[in-house]
Amino acid sequence: MFIVKRRIRFLAAFVFGLSIHATTVSGQVVNIENRRMQTDSVRVAGQATMLFHYTENNSQRLLVSRNALALQLKSRNLRDLWLVLLNADLSLANGTAFSKAAFAHLRYNRKLGSQLRWEIMGQWQYNRLLGIQTRALLGSGPRIKCVSRPGGVAYFGSIYMLEYEKTAGDLVVERFDHRMSAYFSASFDLPSWLPGELVSTTYYQPRLDQFSDFRISHETSMELRLTAKLKATLRYSFLYDAAPPVGIRSRAQSFEQGLMLKF
Repeated sequence: MFIVKRRIRFLAAFVFGLSIHATTVSGQVVNIENRRMQTDSVRVAGQATMLFHYTENNSQRLLVSRNALALQLKSRNLRDLWLVLLNADLSLANGTAFSKAAFAHLRYNRKLGSQLRWEIMGQWQYNRLLGIQTRALLGSGPRIKCVSRPGGVAYFGSIYMLEYEKTAGDLVVERFDHRMSAYFSASFDLPSWLPGELVSTTYYQPRLDQFSDFRISHETSMELRLTAKLKATLRYSFLYDAAPPVGIRSRAQSFEQGLMLKF
């Protein structure tokens, strides 16, 4: 009973925290590691995250909406996995959009052994705040399980990507680049008195023909189980882009919180 009451008090505090909404900046490097679902023999799984915030004060109106959907499908023999991710963010001030972002991601994962997977991915992205009109990616590479123990798992991956980018703003630039996307991701269960999971992921994405043009992205997220299907999420993100679009800063960071519903 004490644990239930404590979770209810935490949920109430968390919902209040949503009402004071932390300012966020979406990164150019999309982290999909915290969207992967460890479902063992479950063939179909999904999760949805939602944040909605509205403030009106002194005739000033602010509306923030952040929504994400993830679907994961496995073959009958559990060796083939498909992951679909959709995300849309919108911020309005007095009816005028000052931040819009969206992406769609499709990934195929083939299990080649107990530690080795091979992946093929495609992605489309738009981010007005970071000066991206269109970014499209197509890539493939290995994913290796480095650590596997009760309560914790870690992966290393490296993917070759063909990238098309068209920048937004007055000076529009279009280009194709060849990049590598190397990442390390680790997830660990939290103590029993704080049921949940901690996930940390770092990406390094250099241009293969010009290594001085690179991106580094780090994200740490904590998911706290409120019920069997509902989680509270806290997430910190940091991005460094050595060659951002004109007029965009090289560094960006964000802190966000929300609710995640699994189905």
